[in-house]
Amino acid sequence: MDRLQKLNRYFLIVFAILMGLGAHYFQHNQGGSGLELAQNNVVWIFFSILIGLGLWKITDAQKIFYTRFTIVFLIAFLLFLIPIFYPNNFLAEQSYTRLLGLFAGFLLFVSLQQMRFNALYIQRLLLLVVLAGFLQACYSLMQDYLLPADNFFGYDVGYGRPYGIFQQPNVLASFMATTLILAGYLLQKIECRKTQVFLLVTAWLNMWVITVAVSRVGYLGSLLAVLFLIPWAWQQNKKRLAIFVVALFLGIGFGSMKGHDLLKARNIESMTQDSMRSRNMLQSFKMFTETPLFGKGYGSFEKEYLISYAKQVKENKLPPLTSHYAHPHNDTLFGLLKEELFL
Repeated sequence: MDRLQKLNRYFLIVFAILMGLGAHYFQHNQGGSGLELAQNNVVWIFFSILIGLGLWKITDAQKIFYTRFTIVFLIAFLLFLIPIFYPNNFLAEQSYTRLLGLFAGFLLFVSLQQMRFNALYIQRLLLLVVLAGFLQACYSLMQDYLLPADNFFGYDVGYGRPYGIFQQPNVLASFMATTLILAGYLLQKIECRKTQVFLLVTAWLNMWVITVAVSRVGYLGSLLAVLFLIPWAWQQNKKRLAIFVVALFLGIGFGSMKGHDLLKARNIESMTQDSMRSRNMLQSFKMFTETPLFGKGYGSFEKEYLISYAKQVKENKLPPLTSHYAHPHNDTLFGLLKEELFL
């Protein structure tokens, strides 16, 4: 085995350790986002190694493999740098970590391309992601059903909604929806019976977690993903699709057995009524319409939102704020409509 092949193997091993162990690291913290959360630091350590392996392979092979999407990705990143030079970027340094994270994501994508994995290796990578979903599902169900009030993880059993390692139910539900649909996709591609059983169990547990997390984004994301998967899976193998759907209904059924506790965690009325979150997004969009070209400046959302909202309260158009907002709960609004540049 030559060195280039060894680099491929090392990449797969590091990715396996990340999905099997690193992504589930727990450490007590004060909350927050990004690198304020201990597990994110661990994940970025692994990402750094994966990027290093990709760059090492470029050096050894004296070639850079890329696609049209790689070029589009790079151009998009460069466009995100333009607003740094705008005159309203007084708080731009607060966005540097987001820009650095985006650039690191680009490097990770390029590094993955250098491995030139065949279809079998790509399946293995996706299986490892599904494995991470399986482990998080088990951890989340442990939170929701088994942990005592005074537990090592500091999980509030009275909260009523699991959040896994992510410390936020919506983020957990999004990840569960992602690995759920990956399990459905791989079920149509893989012939190994044992692996198929694992994928079905993962789909069942993922759907169970999505149900008890009572997350609107989880419900909507799962529904749309399954609806898009069904036409393709119907053409591939109807029997496997039927079993997959049965696993989903079993997950919903097991989750719904919480009954009153599930409704207490978050009732249907609270999920459908006009909430502060929708008001927050509408106000953010209004801010965009005020300065559609230059936005409000990198890193300025928190300050500008308070000023804009206060004006609406003064004019009796909105009720006073009851929560602190550092994000409009929508990345499109946050990135393109307001804090940055409308491209």
